[in-house]
Amino acid sequence: MSSDELPEDTFNMSLTKPPCSCKICLNSFKDPAAEPSKGGLHKLTDEESVSVAAGHLTSINRDLEYLRKQWKEHGKIIVSRWKKRTREKRVGILKKADPDLIEQQWFMARFTTKQLGATDEFKALNFRKSILLDYLSIDGLKSDPAKLIGLVQNRCRYGPEQWSSYDNQRLDWAWRMGIIDFCSSGMCMVMYGSHYGELVPWDARAAHAGRIIGFSRAELVLEAQETLFQFLHKVVEQLVEGLSEPESEPATVPHFEIDLKRSGRVELWSTSINEPFSAPPSFDIDIMLRKATASLNAMDDHLWLMQTNPTYLRRTIYKAVDGYPEQKQPKNIQGHIINDIHIWVWSYWSWHAIVEALQNTKELHTQFKDDIHPGAPLPPTYEASLQELEMLLESQLRLRYQALPLLQSERFYFQRLFKFESTSPDSIGPTGIIDIPDPLKNEPLFYALNVLYTEPDSKELENYDMGTKWAFLEDHLATSTPEAAGRLDEGLYDHFTDYAAVQDLFKSTHTHLPAPPWLEELDSYSLEQAKSLGRPTVFHHQIEKILEEMYRFAHANDSANDSAKVLSMFTKMFDNYAAADVNDEELLTRFDMSWAQLRAFWGKFRRERTAVFKYKPKIWTKSEVDKDLKVISVDLEPEWKEMILAERQKLMDEIEKAKGSIVDYAGISTNSSKNRRDRLPAIDALSMEPSARIVVKASTLRIVNMMCSTTAEPASKLVNWDDFVLAMQDIGFLARQTVGREVAFSAEEGNKGKWTGQINFNRPHPAAKIERLMMRVMGERMERWFGWKEGMFVVKK
Repeated sequence: MSSDELPEDTFNMSLTKPPCSCKICLNSFKDPAAEPSKGGLHKLTDEESVSVAAGHLTSINRDLEYLRKQWKEHGKIIVSRWKKRTREKRVGILKKADPDLIEQQWFMARFTTKQLGATDEFKALNFRKSILLDYLSIDGLKSDPAKLIGLVQNRCRYGPEQWSSYDNQRLDWAWRMGIIDFCSSGMCMVMYGSHYGELVPWDARAAHAGRIIGFSRAELVLEAQETLFQFLHKVVEQLVEGLSEPESEPATVPHFEIDLKRSGRVELWSTSINEPFSAPPSFDIDIMLRKATASLNAMDDHLWLMQTNPTYLRRTIYKAVDGYPEQKQPKNIQGHIINDIHIWVWSYWSWHAIVEALQNTKELHTQFKDDIHPGAPLPPTYEASLQELEMLLESQLRLRYQALPLLQSERFYFQRLFKFESTSPDSIGPTGIIDIPDPLKNEPLFYALNVLYTEPDSKELENYDMGTKWAFLEDHLATSTPEAAGRLDEGLYDHFTDYAAVQDLFKSTHTHLPAPPWLEELDSYSLEQAKSLGRPTVFHHQIEKILEEMYRFAHANDSANDSAKVLSMFTKMFDNYAAADVNDEELLTRFDMSWAQLRAFWGKFRRERTAVFKYKPKIWTKSEVDKDLKVISVDLEPEWKEMILAERQKLMDEIEKAKGSIVDYAGISTNSSKNRRDRLPAIDALSMEPSARIVVKASTLRIVNMMCSTTAEPASKLVNWDDFVLAMQDIGFLARQTVGREVAFSAEEGNKGKWTGQINFNRPHPAAKIERLMMRVMGERMERWFGWKEGMFVVKK
């Protein structure tokens, strides 16, 4: 884009005062009179602005050309040399490249702990480079070699124009705090394509679509990019020292690229947590839809397993008190679980709506893909779909955000750090946190969790850099003792992980270029209005279901205690069953009792849940109520009864086969009568031709057998998470950490079983060991979505 390509409604600025008061323009311009900066202000003429921008770009392109040449010719050697260097030698290289490089990680966290009242120890003017590039530090780069490799690889592969949006976003915190000096100019800079770096007059449509930004902000982006490329140039220069230049360049050289993993991990690293060191974030509707579908399926599986596996339900109850010492556990733990189940049902339908919105956007994106360009207006119907997607994600993120302080304050370890007041005659709730001196040092876990739940606002860009906050939490957990890491219990961690999954999608919507206009609010459409739109919409009348607080907290009705009592009876019966020494006849009787109690609980739960629908009869028609209850009505399906009968028959067969030895409820024949557990539904052996079976390593087959077989390993056997990941990779599923403890396993192209799709599993916490029960559960999920069966895999000879 050049100045003569802009529409006529441009506004030439000779001052730095924002041309309009919208959030976008306030992020590009500052009014020195209304908002004085703590840093300096340098006024430039238009000619001087052009010269400054050109100087930055010349330096950037010169260093980029050098880096691309070295990476192309010596990439493997650069990687090898950097990895082989000791930490001390890496420090020497880094300090030689930049003597002022800050030592400690998490500069932004140390600089801005205002949320917890921490005192700022730094002087902004003395840390300009760290403010521009807050993700660079000696500690971070020396301890994990993949970070520097990722920086070099991805800055070489993607041009500065492709990084411009992300580099601009990382400056939000410093820009809003006014802690960095900047150049004042009325010009704007083009932020995309071959015209990147050109200066043009301000234009409302181009600015609001993210195609241009004010020079004051743009110059900081260019300075940050120039500083980074200079640093990388000096580092790589040391790593290629002594290498000879090739006499002639080959006609074609394949692009060198390596998969990046966090140090000490076998799965690929999270691009959300490691954004500065990964490929630049971009809008990819297919990836977004795949992520959301996997989250929906995971919640579906969770509800399904609680209805089809008594042991899994008992484990869920047990894990609900992980955050409490034994003497401080809640008296009505079953009531807590009832509350959680209502929230999980709500979460299922929340993800269902998100998937629907993404499918709508994908449909229109496919329809108009030839008309979507950064420099052109968006097709109106596609633009409206993007706006709906953003509004939906913001609302779902906000609802999850609102619950996190309460959930955290309920945990015994964190209670002492909250202030509480009466919220009603019968309850108290958190109203804030106490003053914590130096929280980064004294309460790092509490600090890390608190900065994560920033209130979402699609118009407040400062909330975007959640990747650094999640990286801080992950680093703290990885370097803590299991006891300290365990203060974040599995249940609370899962709530944060669910929040992070929505947050990741919400952030992705804002990488779309051009950006759609932001909406203040959007009402749902009636059925007639929705039909007249001429496009699919998620904001039909049923959207109110997941926006209603009464629907989410359906346990508020008075009859909720009834299902809690039935669940308590199930728990007592199950625990007595597990501990008792019983004969064969009693084994079958108690098998029948456990499933009867399980079915009685879900029947009572459904009856209580229907009470919430009485308040909105026009919205929740009978068909909608039936649809809602279907996800918690597995026991009403014909297949459920068939499964129980088959399971009972299998148990009878095993009793006969054992001939006096006792079969425990993990499904293993043993001479011990203790620690019995109910088994998962049986998986029948698959009748397959030998040539059709999938060949795997012996170590992989051992893992698969623990997932699919009802025999072999002892019930107490734990599996290393890394062994499980390697087994899945051997079979054809590539593992990548997302955010929180969630790891996505995606079927690779050309995999042995011709599978497609993605499934998410949670990394065990705090110890990376998988319980035998959870191995069975993971096998059940793989059968459900990918058709895994016992007998499908054989050892490679």
